[in-house]
Amino acid sequence: MKALAGIFYRLISRTDMKHFAALLVLFTCSIYSGSLFAEAIPDSILGLYKKKVPICFFAVDDSGSQVNQCDGFAYDTIAIQRKTQVIAYVGVTLIFQNADRCHFYGVGRWKGHTLEASARSWDSNICRLQIAFDRDGARIVQAGEGCGPAKGYCAYHGTLNGAGPLPKVK
Repeated sequence: MKALAGIFYRLISRTDMKHFAALLVLFTCSIYSGSLFAEAIPDSILGLYKKKVPICFFAVDDSGSQVNQCDGFAYDTIAIQRKTQVIAYVGVTLIFQNADRCHFYGVGRWKGHTLEASARSWDSNICRLQIAFDRDGARIVQAGEGCGPAKGYCAYHGTLNGAGPLPKVK
């Protein structure tokens, strides 16, 4: 804080008050936008988290009853890659019944003990996720209203809410 006070003192002595007021507004905006004092993203959360899941389909058997038929496997994934010290790229792909999927590609910031990520879909819906990390891996602990089916992120059977834990593999 002393360093910032020294910078402002030098600015006041070298500039007129109009320029100083403009600089003060910029400084205040940077504080409230979170960019000046944002928390650094821990190196320990960066990487790939994935879990093998079966691909299952609703089918009708010979008696006309609906059955769940599984054929093969896919992977639920959460990928986190550093963009800057305080911003990370976040990618999520989840597989559900009838091979319905959820896809999320956005950016996140570290807040407290979770990564808060957001993205805008093709139809301008904003999806916000909160991802927590523990010894079991990564899990989505909260997905906002803009993240559901028919919002540009998930197919009919999918949801981003509550996914995980997905163990870290890299």
